[in-house]
Amino acid sequence: TINPIRYSSHQERDWDGNPGWNSEPEALNNLIHRMRTFTNIKMNIGKRITFDDKALLKAPLIFFFGEAGFDLSEAEVQNIGKWLRAGGFLVIDNSATDPRGAFARSAKMYIKKALGADAQFVILPAKHPLYHCFFDFNTPPPGADQYTSLRRGIEMIPFLEGVFLDGRLAVLYSDKGYGVVWDHGTAWGTEGQRGQILSGGAGVDVTRQYQIGINMIVFALTQPGGIVDQQRNYTAR
Repeated sequence: TINPIRYSSHQERDWDGNPGWNSEPEALNNLIHRMRTFTNIKMNIGKRITFDDKALLKAPLIFFFGEAGFDLSEAEVQNIGKWLRAGGFLVIDNSATDPRGAFARSAKMYIKKALGADAQFVILPAKHPLYHCFFDFNTPPPGADQYTSLRRGIEMIPFLEGVFLDGRLAVLYSDKGYGVVWDHGTAWGTEGQRGQILSGGAGVDVTRQYQIGINMIVFALTQPGGIVDQQRNYTAR
C-alpha cells in the first residue's frame, strides 16, 4: 500500500488547479496501473496521511510531490526522521523542476532538520541498484523538466540525488517532475521541432518515465534494511 501525503503548502492551487497539498492527484493511481501492466506486484492506494501520523512508521514508501514551498511542524519533522531511520523510503519529486525554487529549498531544509548531520544529498551513481532493480537505466529519463527547460529556461538536472543512512538509500530526491508526467499520462506535452506543444493524440511515449517510477517501488520493496525487508525477516524467524 502507498499512502498519499497531505501537508501545509504555501500554494493554494497547483498549476492544474488542484489544492497545493494534492499536487499531481492521479500520479500514483496511474503509476500503479502501469505497475500492474509490467509486473505481478499488486499495490493499492491507502488513506491520505500527514507526516506526523503514526501510520507513517509502517509505510515502506512515500511519494512526496509539490510545486511550492511548504511548512512542516516539529512533530512532523521528528516523525520523518524516526521513520527514515527505521527503514522508510521517501521519494521527493519536485513538480516545479526548479532546483533553486521554493519547493526544492523547503524539501532539503526539512530533511536536514529531520536527519541532522546525516542528511547529505549526493548524486546517485549510475551503478546504483535503483537504476537496475527491474528496468535498466544509464541516466534518469527526462520528466516535466524537459518542458520547463524549453518553455521557461529552467536548467535540466541530469541526475537524481540521495540521502544514505548507514549505506541504505533513505531519501531519493528528484528535480525531474516525474509526478507531473505520471499525473497526465500520454496527455503530457512535449516540445515539437518548431516549439509547438504536442499532447494527447500526438502519441507522446511516456513509457520510460513510468518505468523509472516502477523501479522506485520495486527498490523500496526489496532494499535490504527497508521496512518490507525487516517485516520479511521477522516473519521468517
